[in-house]
Amino acid sequence: MKEPETALLILDKPLVDHKLEMRLPEGVYLNEIVKTLKIKPGLSFVLLVNGQVSDGNYYVKHGDIINCIPQIVGGLY
Repeated sequence: MKEPETALLILDKPLVDHKLEMRLPEGVYLNEIVKTLKIKPGLSFVLLVNGQVSDGNYYVKHGDIINCIPQIVGGLY
């Protein structure tokens, strides 16, 4: 039997308590998936799809790798 065509969504600390990897079916709308994620309150993140910044207006394709990267604030400048 053929494996389902999926993409990989990766969430890690500090957005969630434990690293989470989810398989997403091809064709789902990324913004709809993001709405269901249990991100810790008050934290912001950037979506990367295959290493490129995404606003979430994207239909997931087989083989995509989606990362939720926490935004970092502060610094010297």
